[in-house]
Amino acid sequence: MHKGIDIPILSIVGRSKKGKTTLIELIIKDLSKRGYRVAAFKHAFHPLSLGLEKDAERLFSAGSIWSGVTSDEGISIFMGRTGDYRDVLNLFLEFVKNSVDIVILEGFKKLSFPKIEVFDGQSLVSSINDLIAVVGDEKPDFLGNIPFFRRDEVENISRYITDFFGI
Repeated sequence: MHKGIDIPILSIVGRSKKGKTTLIELIIKDLSKRGYRVAAFKHAFHPLSLGLEKDAERLFSAGSIWSGVTSDEGISIFMGRTGDYRDVLNLFLEFVKNSVDIVILEGFKKLSFPKIEVFDGQSLVSSINDLIAVVGDEKPDFLGNIPFFRRDEVENISRYITDFFGI
């Protein structure tokens, strides 16, 4: 839980290009199939591609702080960075808090959310005290009693997440 947000928030962390997004995608598919409403939010270190409809992108490029587009298929909203990433995350959490059962973050390893690390066989990127589980190809010796899952155990990972948060 986070500052007045009463929904579970889980962060998936790990080194770049090690399968975090793929794992999150598979977990979201499994949770959604089981009836859970999931929101996802990524902390990126690379330039963003707006991916907005042409006119909405033109309005943003002209100086609009917020830009968006809606259609029958969905809504796309882009907000220019106006503060610290934690402020933007808080805004996102406020926006989704009444419409989802769980929020899955990609990254945000420095923030104190429960974390599942996608382990690459090197060293952990987060404190072992923040970890609720580790996912990888081979269980590291130093895990102790922290649960370990292979990458292909998506249903077990999803069940563990829902059990951990009691949802």
